[in-house]
Amino acid sequence: MRLTRPTARGRTENRPARRLPAVEPMTRYLLRRMGHALFLLAGVSILAFPFHGVGPRETYFDEMRLNPQIAPETVAALRAQNMVFDKPLPVRYCVLAEFRNSTARWDFSFGL
Repeated sequence: MRLTRPTARGRTENRPARRLPAVEPMTRYLLRRMGHALFLLAGVSILAFPFHGVGPRETYFDEMRLNPQIAPETVAALRAQNMVFDKPLPVRYCVLAEFRNSTARWDFSFGL
């Protein structure tokens, strides 16, 4: 495709149109695969989120309550601090996402 462009002297000249550099087929393939992987991870995360609340929630605190060395006030304070199940779904999802991000960085100090 040829374009006519005016030059500095007012004349027109035929030059080929400037094209963007072509993306290598392998680069295009890898970009497409990474995009699909991101959508897949987001979908799995959203679909797996309801199973997070299915597991036993109270067993840890029940075992703490049975220990006579731990005061009931301490158990109640830990339950209020760590229980995310009383919060709305978007907040719980964000907390779970923060937990997954910390474990992906091998930082296991963040707890649910």
